[in-house]
Amino acid sequence: MTSDSRNLIYESKDELKLTYDILPVVNKYFLDISNFSTIKNDDLGGICNISFHCKDEIRNESHEFLLHISIEKFKDGSSKIKSTIIELITEGKNINLYDLESYLNSLYYKILLSRNNNATTKYIVRLYSKIYNSHQIVGNYLIKYKYKTLLKPAESVSKQEPNTEHIITFDVELNAVSIEHARTLAYEHVYNLHAFLSILLDVGFEFVDSEYRCFVFHKRHPQGSVFSVKRHRTGYFDPELGLVVRDNLNYLRHLSDKEDMNGFFSGKVGLSLVNEDELNNKNEWIMFDASAKPNLEKVFLERTLGKPSYNSASLREGLQRQRHFSNLEIKFPREIRKYFIGIERLNNEELESFLACSRMYNLALKLHKSEPTAFVSYLICAVESLTQHKKISFSEFLNQYNDGKYDKNLCDYYYAIRSSHFHSGKFHFHETNPSLLTETDIAFASKRTLFNDFYNIIRGVLVKWVEDEVLELKVL
Repeated sequence: MTSDSRNLIYESKDELKLTYDILPVVNKYFLDISNFSTIKNDDLGGICNISFHCKDEIRNESHEFLLHISIEKFKDGSSKIKSTIIELITEGKNINLYDLESYLNSLYYKILLSRNNNATTKYIVRLYSKIYNSHQIVGNYLIKYKYKTLLKPAESVSKQEPNTEHIITFDVELNAVSIEHARTLAYEHVYNLHAFLSILLDVGFEFVDSEYRCFVFHKRHPQGSVFSVKRHRTGYFDPELGLVVRDNLNYLRHLSDKEDMNGFFSGKVGLSLVNEDELNNKNEWIMFDASAKPNLEKVFLERTLGKPSYNSASLREGLQRQRHFSNLEIKFPREIRKYFIGIERLNNEELESFLACSRMYNLALKLHKSEPTAFVSYLICAVESLTQHKKISFSEFLNQYNDGKYDKNLCDYYYAIRSSHFHSGKFHFHETNPSLLTETDIAFASKRTLFNDFYNIIRGVLVKWVEDEVLELKVL
């Protein structure tokens, strides 16, 4: 305990070990009494130091004070409160150090009581993603993995252009201590679903992320055509929930939240302080609520999950071993339910390897349309994520899951491409020196054929691994 002429400070170094992550619970509790907070992370020790600027009653007097909490997080999901400091800002004529100690004890009793009483709420959070394909996904699909999730494509007409954006919504049913906690859990969950679905469908998934982009407008007149260029914001509007979607984080806004809709900043805002003492402050952030989102929380509370709906014409038998061309219809395998059940059955090491593989595969698909060298490099990384678990080489993995019937020389060649790209910055598919003389560009035609052959080999061995280890279709 310490004090001076300006304020009172009480420090408690009593450590409290918890079997769960206390941060979401602490965050929820301080929403009502804190104007802003600062966060400083110690990356080396896994320590999170949070300071809340609070206004609350201490011994029947209204006071402003700073509360500094040091929390250590562990890989198994547990956490430890290492120390707590309460620093009075306003003058406390009738307040002493024992009052501060009593306030801290009461504070943590309320936080722990809230957690132990299972004070969680059921939310159905919607997240917005996109794919690029000539045709939209047909049907709504219920995914039972970790949380019940309904994949629901937004209405979208087909185009002859394969690079056509289509919006996919994910409704995630979960229990959380607050709407921020619920949206955080849902975001991480859907990010992983993107990865697993990319393997299942050979389609890249990504979150909606708004940009200001240039658009060309074409009007026909009797005298001829008139073209103009205007810059507009991309994004999405959900007419069902009344949500304006710039992204799935702060800039998800409900039409009825006027303060949020009209403000430049939205939701929680983090600012980094820059001063001469850079070494001590480079990891420090000030967090504050720029706008409230009561109707956003309300819309995620007062919902039902909905039911799956699809027809047999939108399904296919088994996972497709050949690559998917983005001008073709997307068909879900009938084994979608079995696929996610199988993923849940994987042990921790297998799941970690397959999740890493799937993330790499989805990243490769997102790079496919613009960065072919990076695309094939990440395809190899996807396979190597599984070889780490198997403790075998890239070639051994291809041999095991392709019955030895693959072009080893071609795969060794592409492995060398991957190495030169990552280690030397080389590009091998005319990204830096394109040619428009395609009719006579024999090298380009040859590379295109080999490119497709390699893509099919990698796709085939990954599907075979899924059939053997996830769907458990291997012959014993």
